[in-house]
Amino acid sequence: MRKRLSVLIVTVFLIFAFFVPANAAELDEFSIVNQVSFFVEQSYKFGATSVQLKNKALEYMLSTGDTSLDNVLDAMFKGLDDYSVYFTEEEYKAFLGDVNSSLCGIGVSVVAGREGMAVIEVIPFSPAEKAGIKMYDTIVSAGDINLAGMTVSDATKYMKGIAGTSVKIGVKRYGTEDVIYFDIVRANVEISPISWRKLDDETAYISISTLTANADVFMKEALKEIDALGIEKIVLDLRDNPGGNIVSTVNICEMFMPEGPVAYVDYKDPAKMETYYSENKNPKYSLAVLINGNTASGAELLSGGLQDTKRGVIFGETSFGKGTVQTVKELVNGGAIKLTIAKYYTAGKQDVAKDKIVPDFEVKNSYKQLREETFNPLDFETEFKVGSKGRGVLAIEERLVVLGYMEEADESFTEETMDAVRRFKAYNGMGTEPVVNFDFIAFINNIEYDKQYIEVDRQLEAAHNYLKGLEG
Repeated sequence: MRKRLSVLIVTVFLIFAFFVPANAAELDEFSIVNQVSFFVEQSYKFGATSVQLKNKALEYMLSTGDTSLDNVLDAMFKGLDDYSVYFTEEEYKAFLGDVNSSLCGIGVSVVAGREGMAVIEVIPFSPAEKAGIKMYDTIVSAGDINLAGMTVSDATKYMKGIAGTSVKIGVKRYGTEDVIYFDIVRANVEISPISWRKLDDETAYISISTLTANADVFMKEALKEIDALGIEKIVLDLRDNPGGNIVSTVNICEMFMPEGPVAYVDYKDPAKMETYYSENKNPKYSLAVLINGNTASGAELLSGGLQDTKRGVIFGETSFGKGTVQTVKELVNGGAIKLTIAKYYTAGKQDVAKDKIVPDFEVKNSYKQLREETFNPLDFETEFKVGSKGRGVLAIEERLVVLGYMEEADESFTEETMDAVRRFKAYNGMGTEPVVNFDFIAFINNIEYDKQYIEVDRQLEAAHNYLKGLEG
């Protein structure tokens, strides 16, 4: 890729005032207002003058009597496009976590359990993994704080913290009577937005949940694993993907698109039009791409580009239509502004903001109501374990499939079955013990299946069938 443009450009403003205030605090605040208005005038794609913005600030203060900097800056951005906003310090911290897909903590995902936080994921290479915390451990304490009875939000406050600081984590583990303690040094933990699985021996399914700044790195790793299996047919799922970082988006475009343009970025000054290129001389994957009404921004750039270059056939529903690029600038008060600075166009110059991405094959998913009588009857008298077989196993797995914990059901109780059982138990506050007894079976029996609907993924089915029809 020949050009680089980051969605996230973080800088600190120079401070200067447009009039002389009474004290230093006012100097900083009015200087920030002045600098923000000047930056918007110079960079905002759709046009706004510094005078207009400062008049908005003044009108807000006169009409409300409120002179707090956060609210004044927020008022200045009212009337700009939907993607240009002011972030308070707390909002900005949350935004950075979303964009960078990283958290500062120990590196686990948890749900609230009976005695504490049940670990449902240990992030690879995280401090937690290095320390020895395992999936389905229960974190009972962080520091001197007992986590039993807390919400996940409250409990994770004690596990998160500044990188380099340490926290003592107490864990209960199945098969061990005493609490195990780990001294863990917090760090920034990267979270992968990429997941994949085999659909068959020739086809892989890759989902990109969001195009974070590290999405391209994780995509490369996923493709290495797929390549090792000799798979060259891929269903690429971009449904509900809100977009994200343009650098990682363009890098992913290059993994799939042939040599040539993959994106155009058009700034306020037409002379600044930038073109991004792929240097991939031999793209090898056959792609079926899934989109829907929540596919937006960078995900539209990727799907539209694959459509333009004939490298991917699109299935699903028309996309959201966000064809703009934002930059973020940090302010000295700890807040930040996010401003639309450009429009982008796909490899074939589709105007995403105007026309959206229209699928090659429109396919809508459907829903069906569950019927409990379609399941095999549960066996309440048997305690199941890995290696168990029979209709009783099938009955359990059928229910775990419709509840979203397994992909398919058969009569063999495998490690995958036990993993699904433990995840189900964790999410339902039943502990994480690898035990499938009367209590567990009674619990899944008491679920009112007849009142539930499941989504039939006809979009994935259509995409998979298309790829199966291609010559290998």
